[in-house]
Amino acid sequence: MKIELHYDPVRPETAVCINGALTDRKDVYGFLYPVRGCLLQAWLPQSGSWSGLRSQLEELARGEALELHFYGRSVDGADLRSSLEGMEGLQLELHEVDRIGQTSQMLARLEQGILRLLTEPVVMEYDERAERRKSAQELFPEMAECVGERLKSFSLPSWLCTVETEDDFDACAQSEGSCVVLEKSFLTSLEVLHRVGELTRSLRRCPEMVWCRVEVERRRDFAYYAAQFPSLRLNLLEEDEDAWQQRLYSKYGKPYQLRSQLREVEQLLEQMESVCGQQDRLRGEIKQLKEQGRTGTVTPALLRSQLDCTQKLRWITAKTKEIQQLRWQLDRGIAELEQPADQQKEG
Repeated sequence: MKIELHYDPVRPETAVCINGALTDRKDVYGFLYPVRGCLLQAWLPQSGSWSGLRSQLEELARGEALELHFYGRSVDGADLRSSLEGMEGLQLELHEVDRIGQTSQMLARLEQGILRLLTEPVVMEYDERAERRKSAQELFPEMAECVGERLKSFSLPSWLCTVETEDDFDACAQSEGSCVVLEKSFLTSLEVLHRVGELTRSLRRCPEMVWCRVEVERRRDFAYYAAQFPSLRLNLLEEDEDAWQQRLYSKYGKPYQLRSQLREVEQLLEQMESVCGQQDRLRGEIKQLKEQGRTGTVTPALLRSQLDCTQKLRWITAKTKEIQQLRWQLDRGIAELEQPADQQKEG
């Protein structure tokens, strides 16, 4: 039996091929169905009702020789290899695929496209002497300001959460994907360590993403206490340990940031699409204003309103196709990421 696992750490998502056939991700009886949308490191071991990858593979193969191909980052492949070490009848091959780079390039293009839409003016009037142009920032200031502010913080989603209070802990327990550091102010007793499992419940994080910062003199007590409870997986951090943050960022932080940016781009495009959806309303207002001008007094305010609606409609007409193109780029980029790596090369 040949199984292929195509893992994308950004979304995160795992596509599965069995004997060359891509399995339906919506098939509730399909292999790995319950965990395909979770971080790989969260479902490699047993967790709760999930039996772990090794058990799942053994049940699927039922004694048959198994050829397993993994497509993804080398760091994820190393974790996979370690979790399956010693499994009988298994031939494992790792194939490195840079989905982080693919996603980063796609997001950079989309960010540039959205910024261009906001700042690039559209010709409103033209005569032999001059052109009059206006941008989205002038015509739709609230939308442009909102989108612009979100673009400024586009590359800064926080991937590392610090827990100092109960409120901090509750917020982390309800979120998923970010790494967590439990600070000394929260770790007031050894018994608090039993709450660490709440942060990894439902496979929302893997244990490697949760760290505890303790004083050097208390480290031995914490480690000894945790050793008495096999289910208590504990990562203790000393004051002078800095390299762990870079390791965590490379492995989990960067994918988390890109995941947040994908959601952000989706929301920004929805905002801009909602502006384009105002066409019929603007046409109706223009018609109504013209009718008022024919039947009543033409005032400067009425003329300004008519001009404002006309210019907004002109911008929407000029930019709708560009916004649709950005949406197409996003949808196509995600669809390509969902494809197995070997199919991407063929395409």
